[in-house]
Amino acid sequence: MGFAHYRLGQYAQALTCYHHALILLQDLGNRFYEAQVLVGLGDTHHGHGNLDAAGDAWRQALIIFDDLHHARAAAVRTRLRTLAPPTLTPSARAESASPGQVE
Repeated sequence: MGFAHYRLGQYAQALTCYHHALILLQDLGNRFYEAQVLVGLGDTHHGHGNLDAAGDAWRQALIIFDDLHHARAAAVRTRLRTLAPPTLTPSARAESASPGQVE
């Protein structure tokens, strides 16, 4: 249900569904589907513009997928890279520095 609400742009409803599913899956000890729900939760936060919450959910999912040695970890790493600020090369940093500013 969370995914359906997410695809319809109904982020509040999607978040509610994902949170309920997360609690159930944690109680059941189903780590794979817990990670899947965390990815969906992160995607929903991302779609709603809440990048910090998206990163938190995706990092939790990544920990589980890594523990399970699951290939989905690579897709989560890709999502997390979209949140990272671009890394400036030394020449780009020098160009963006204020006049008279030394690094």
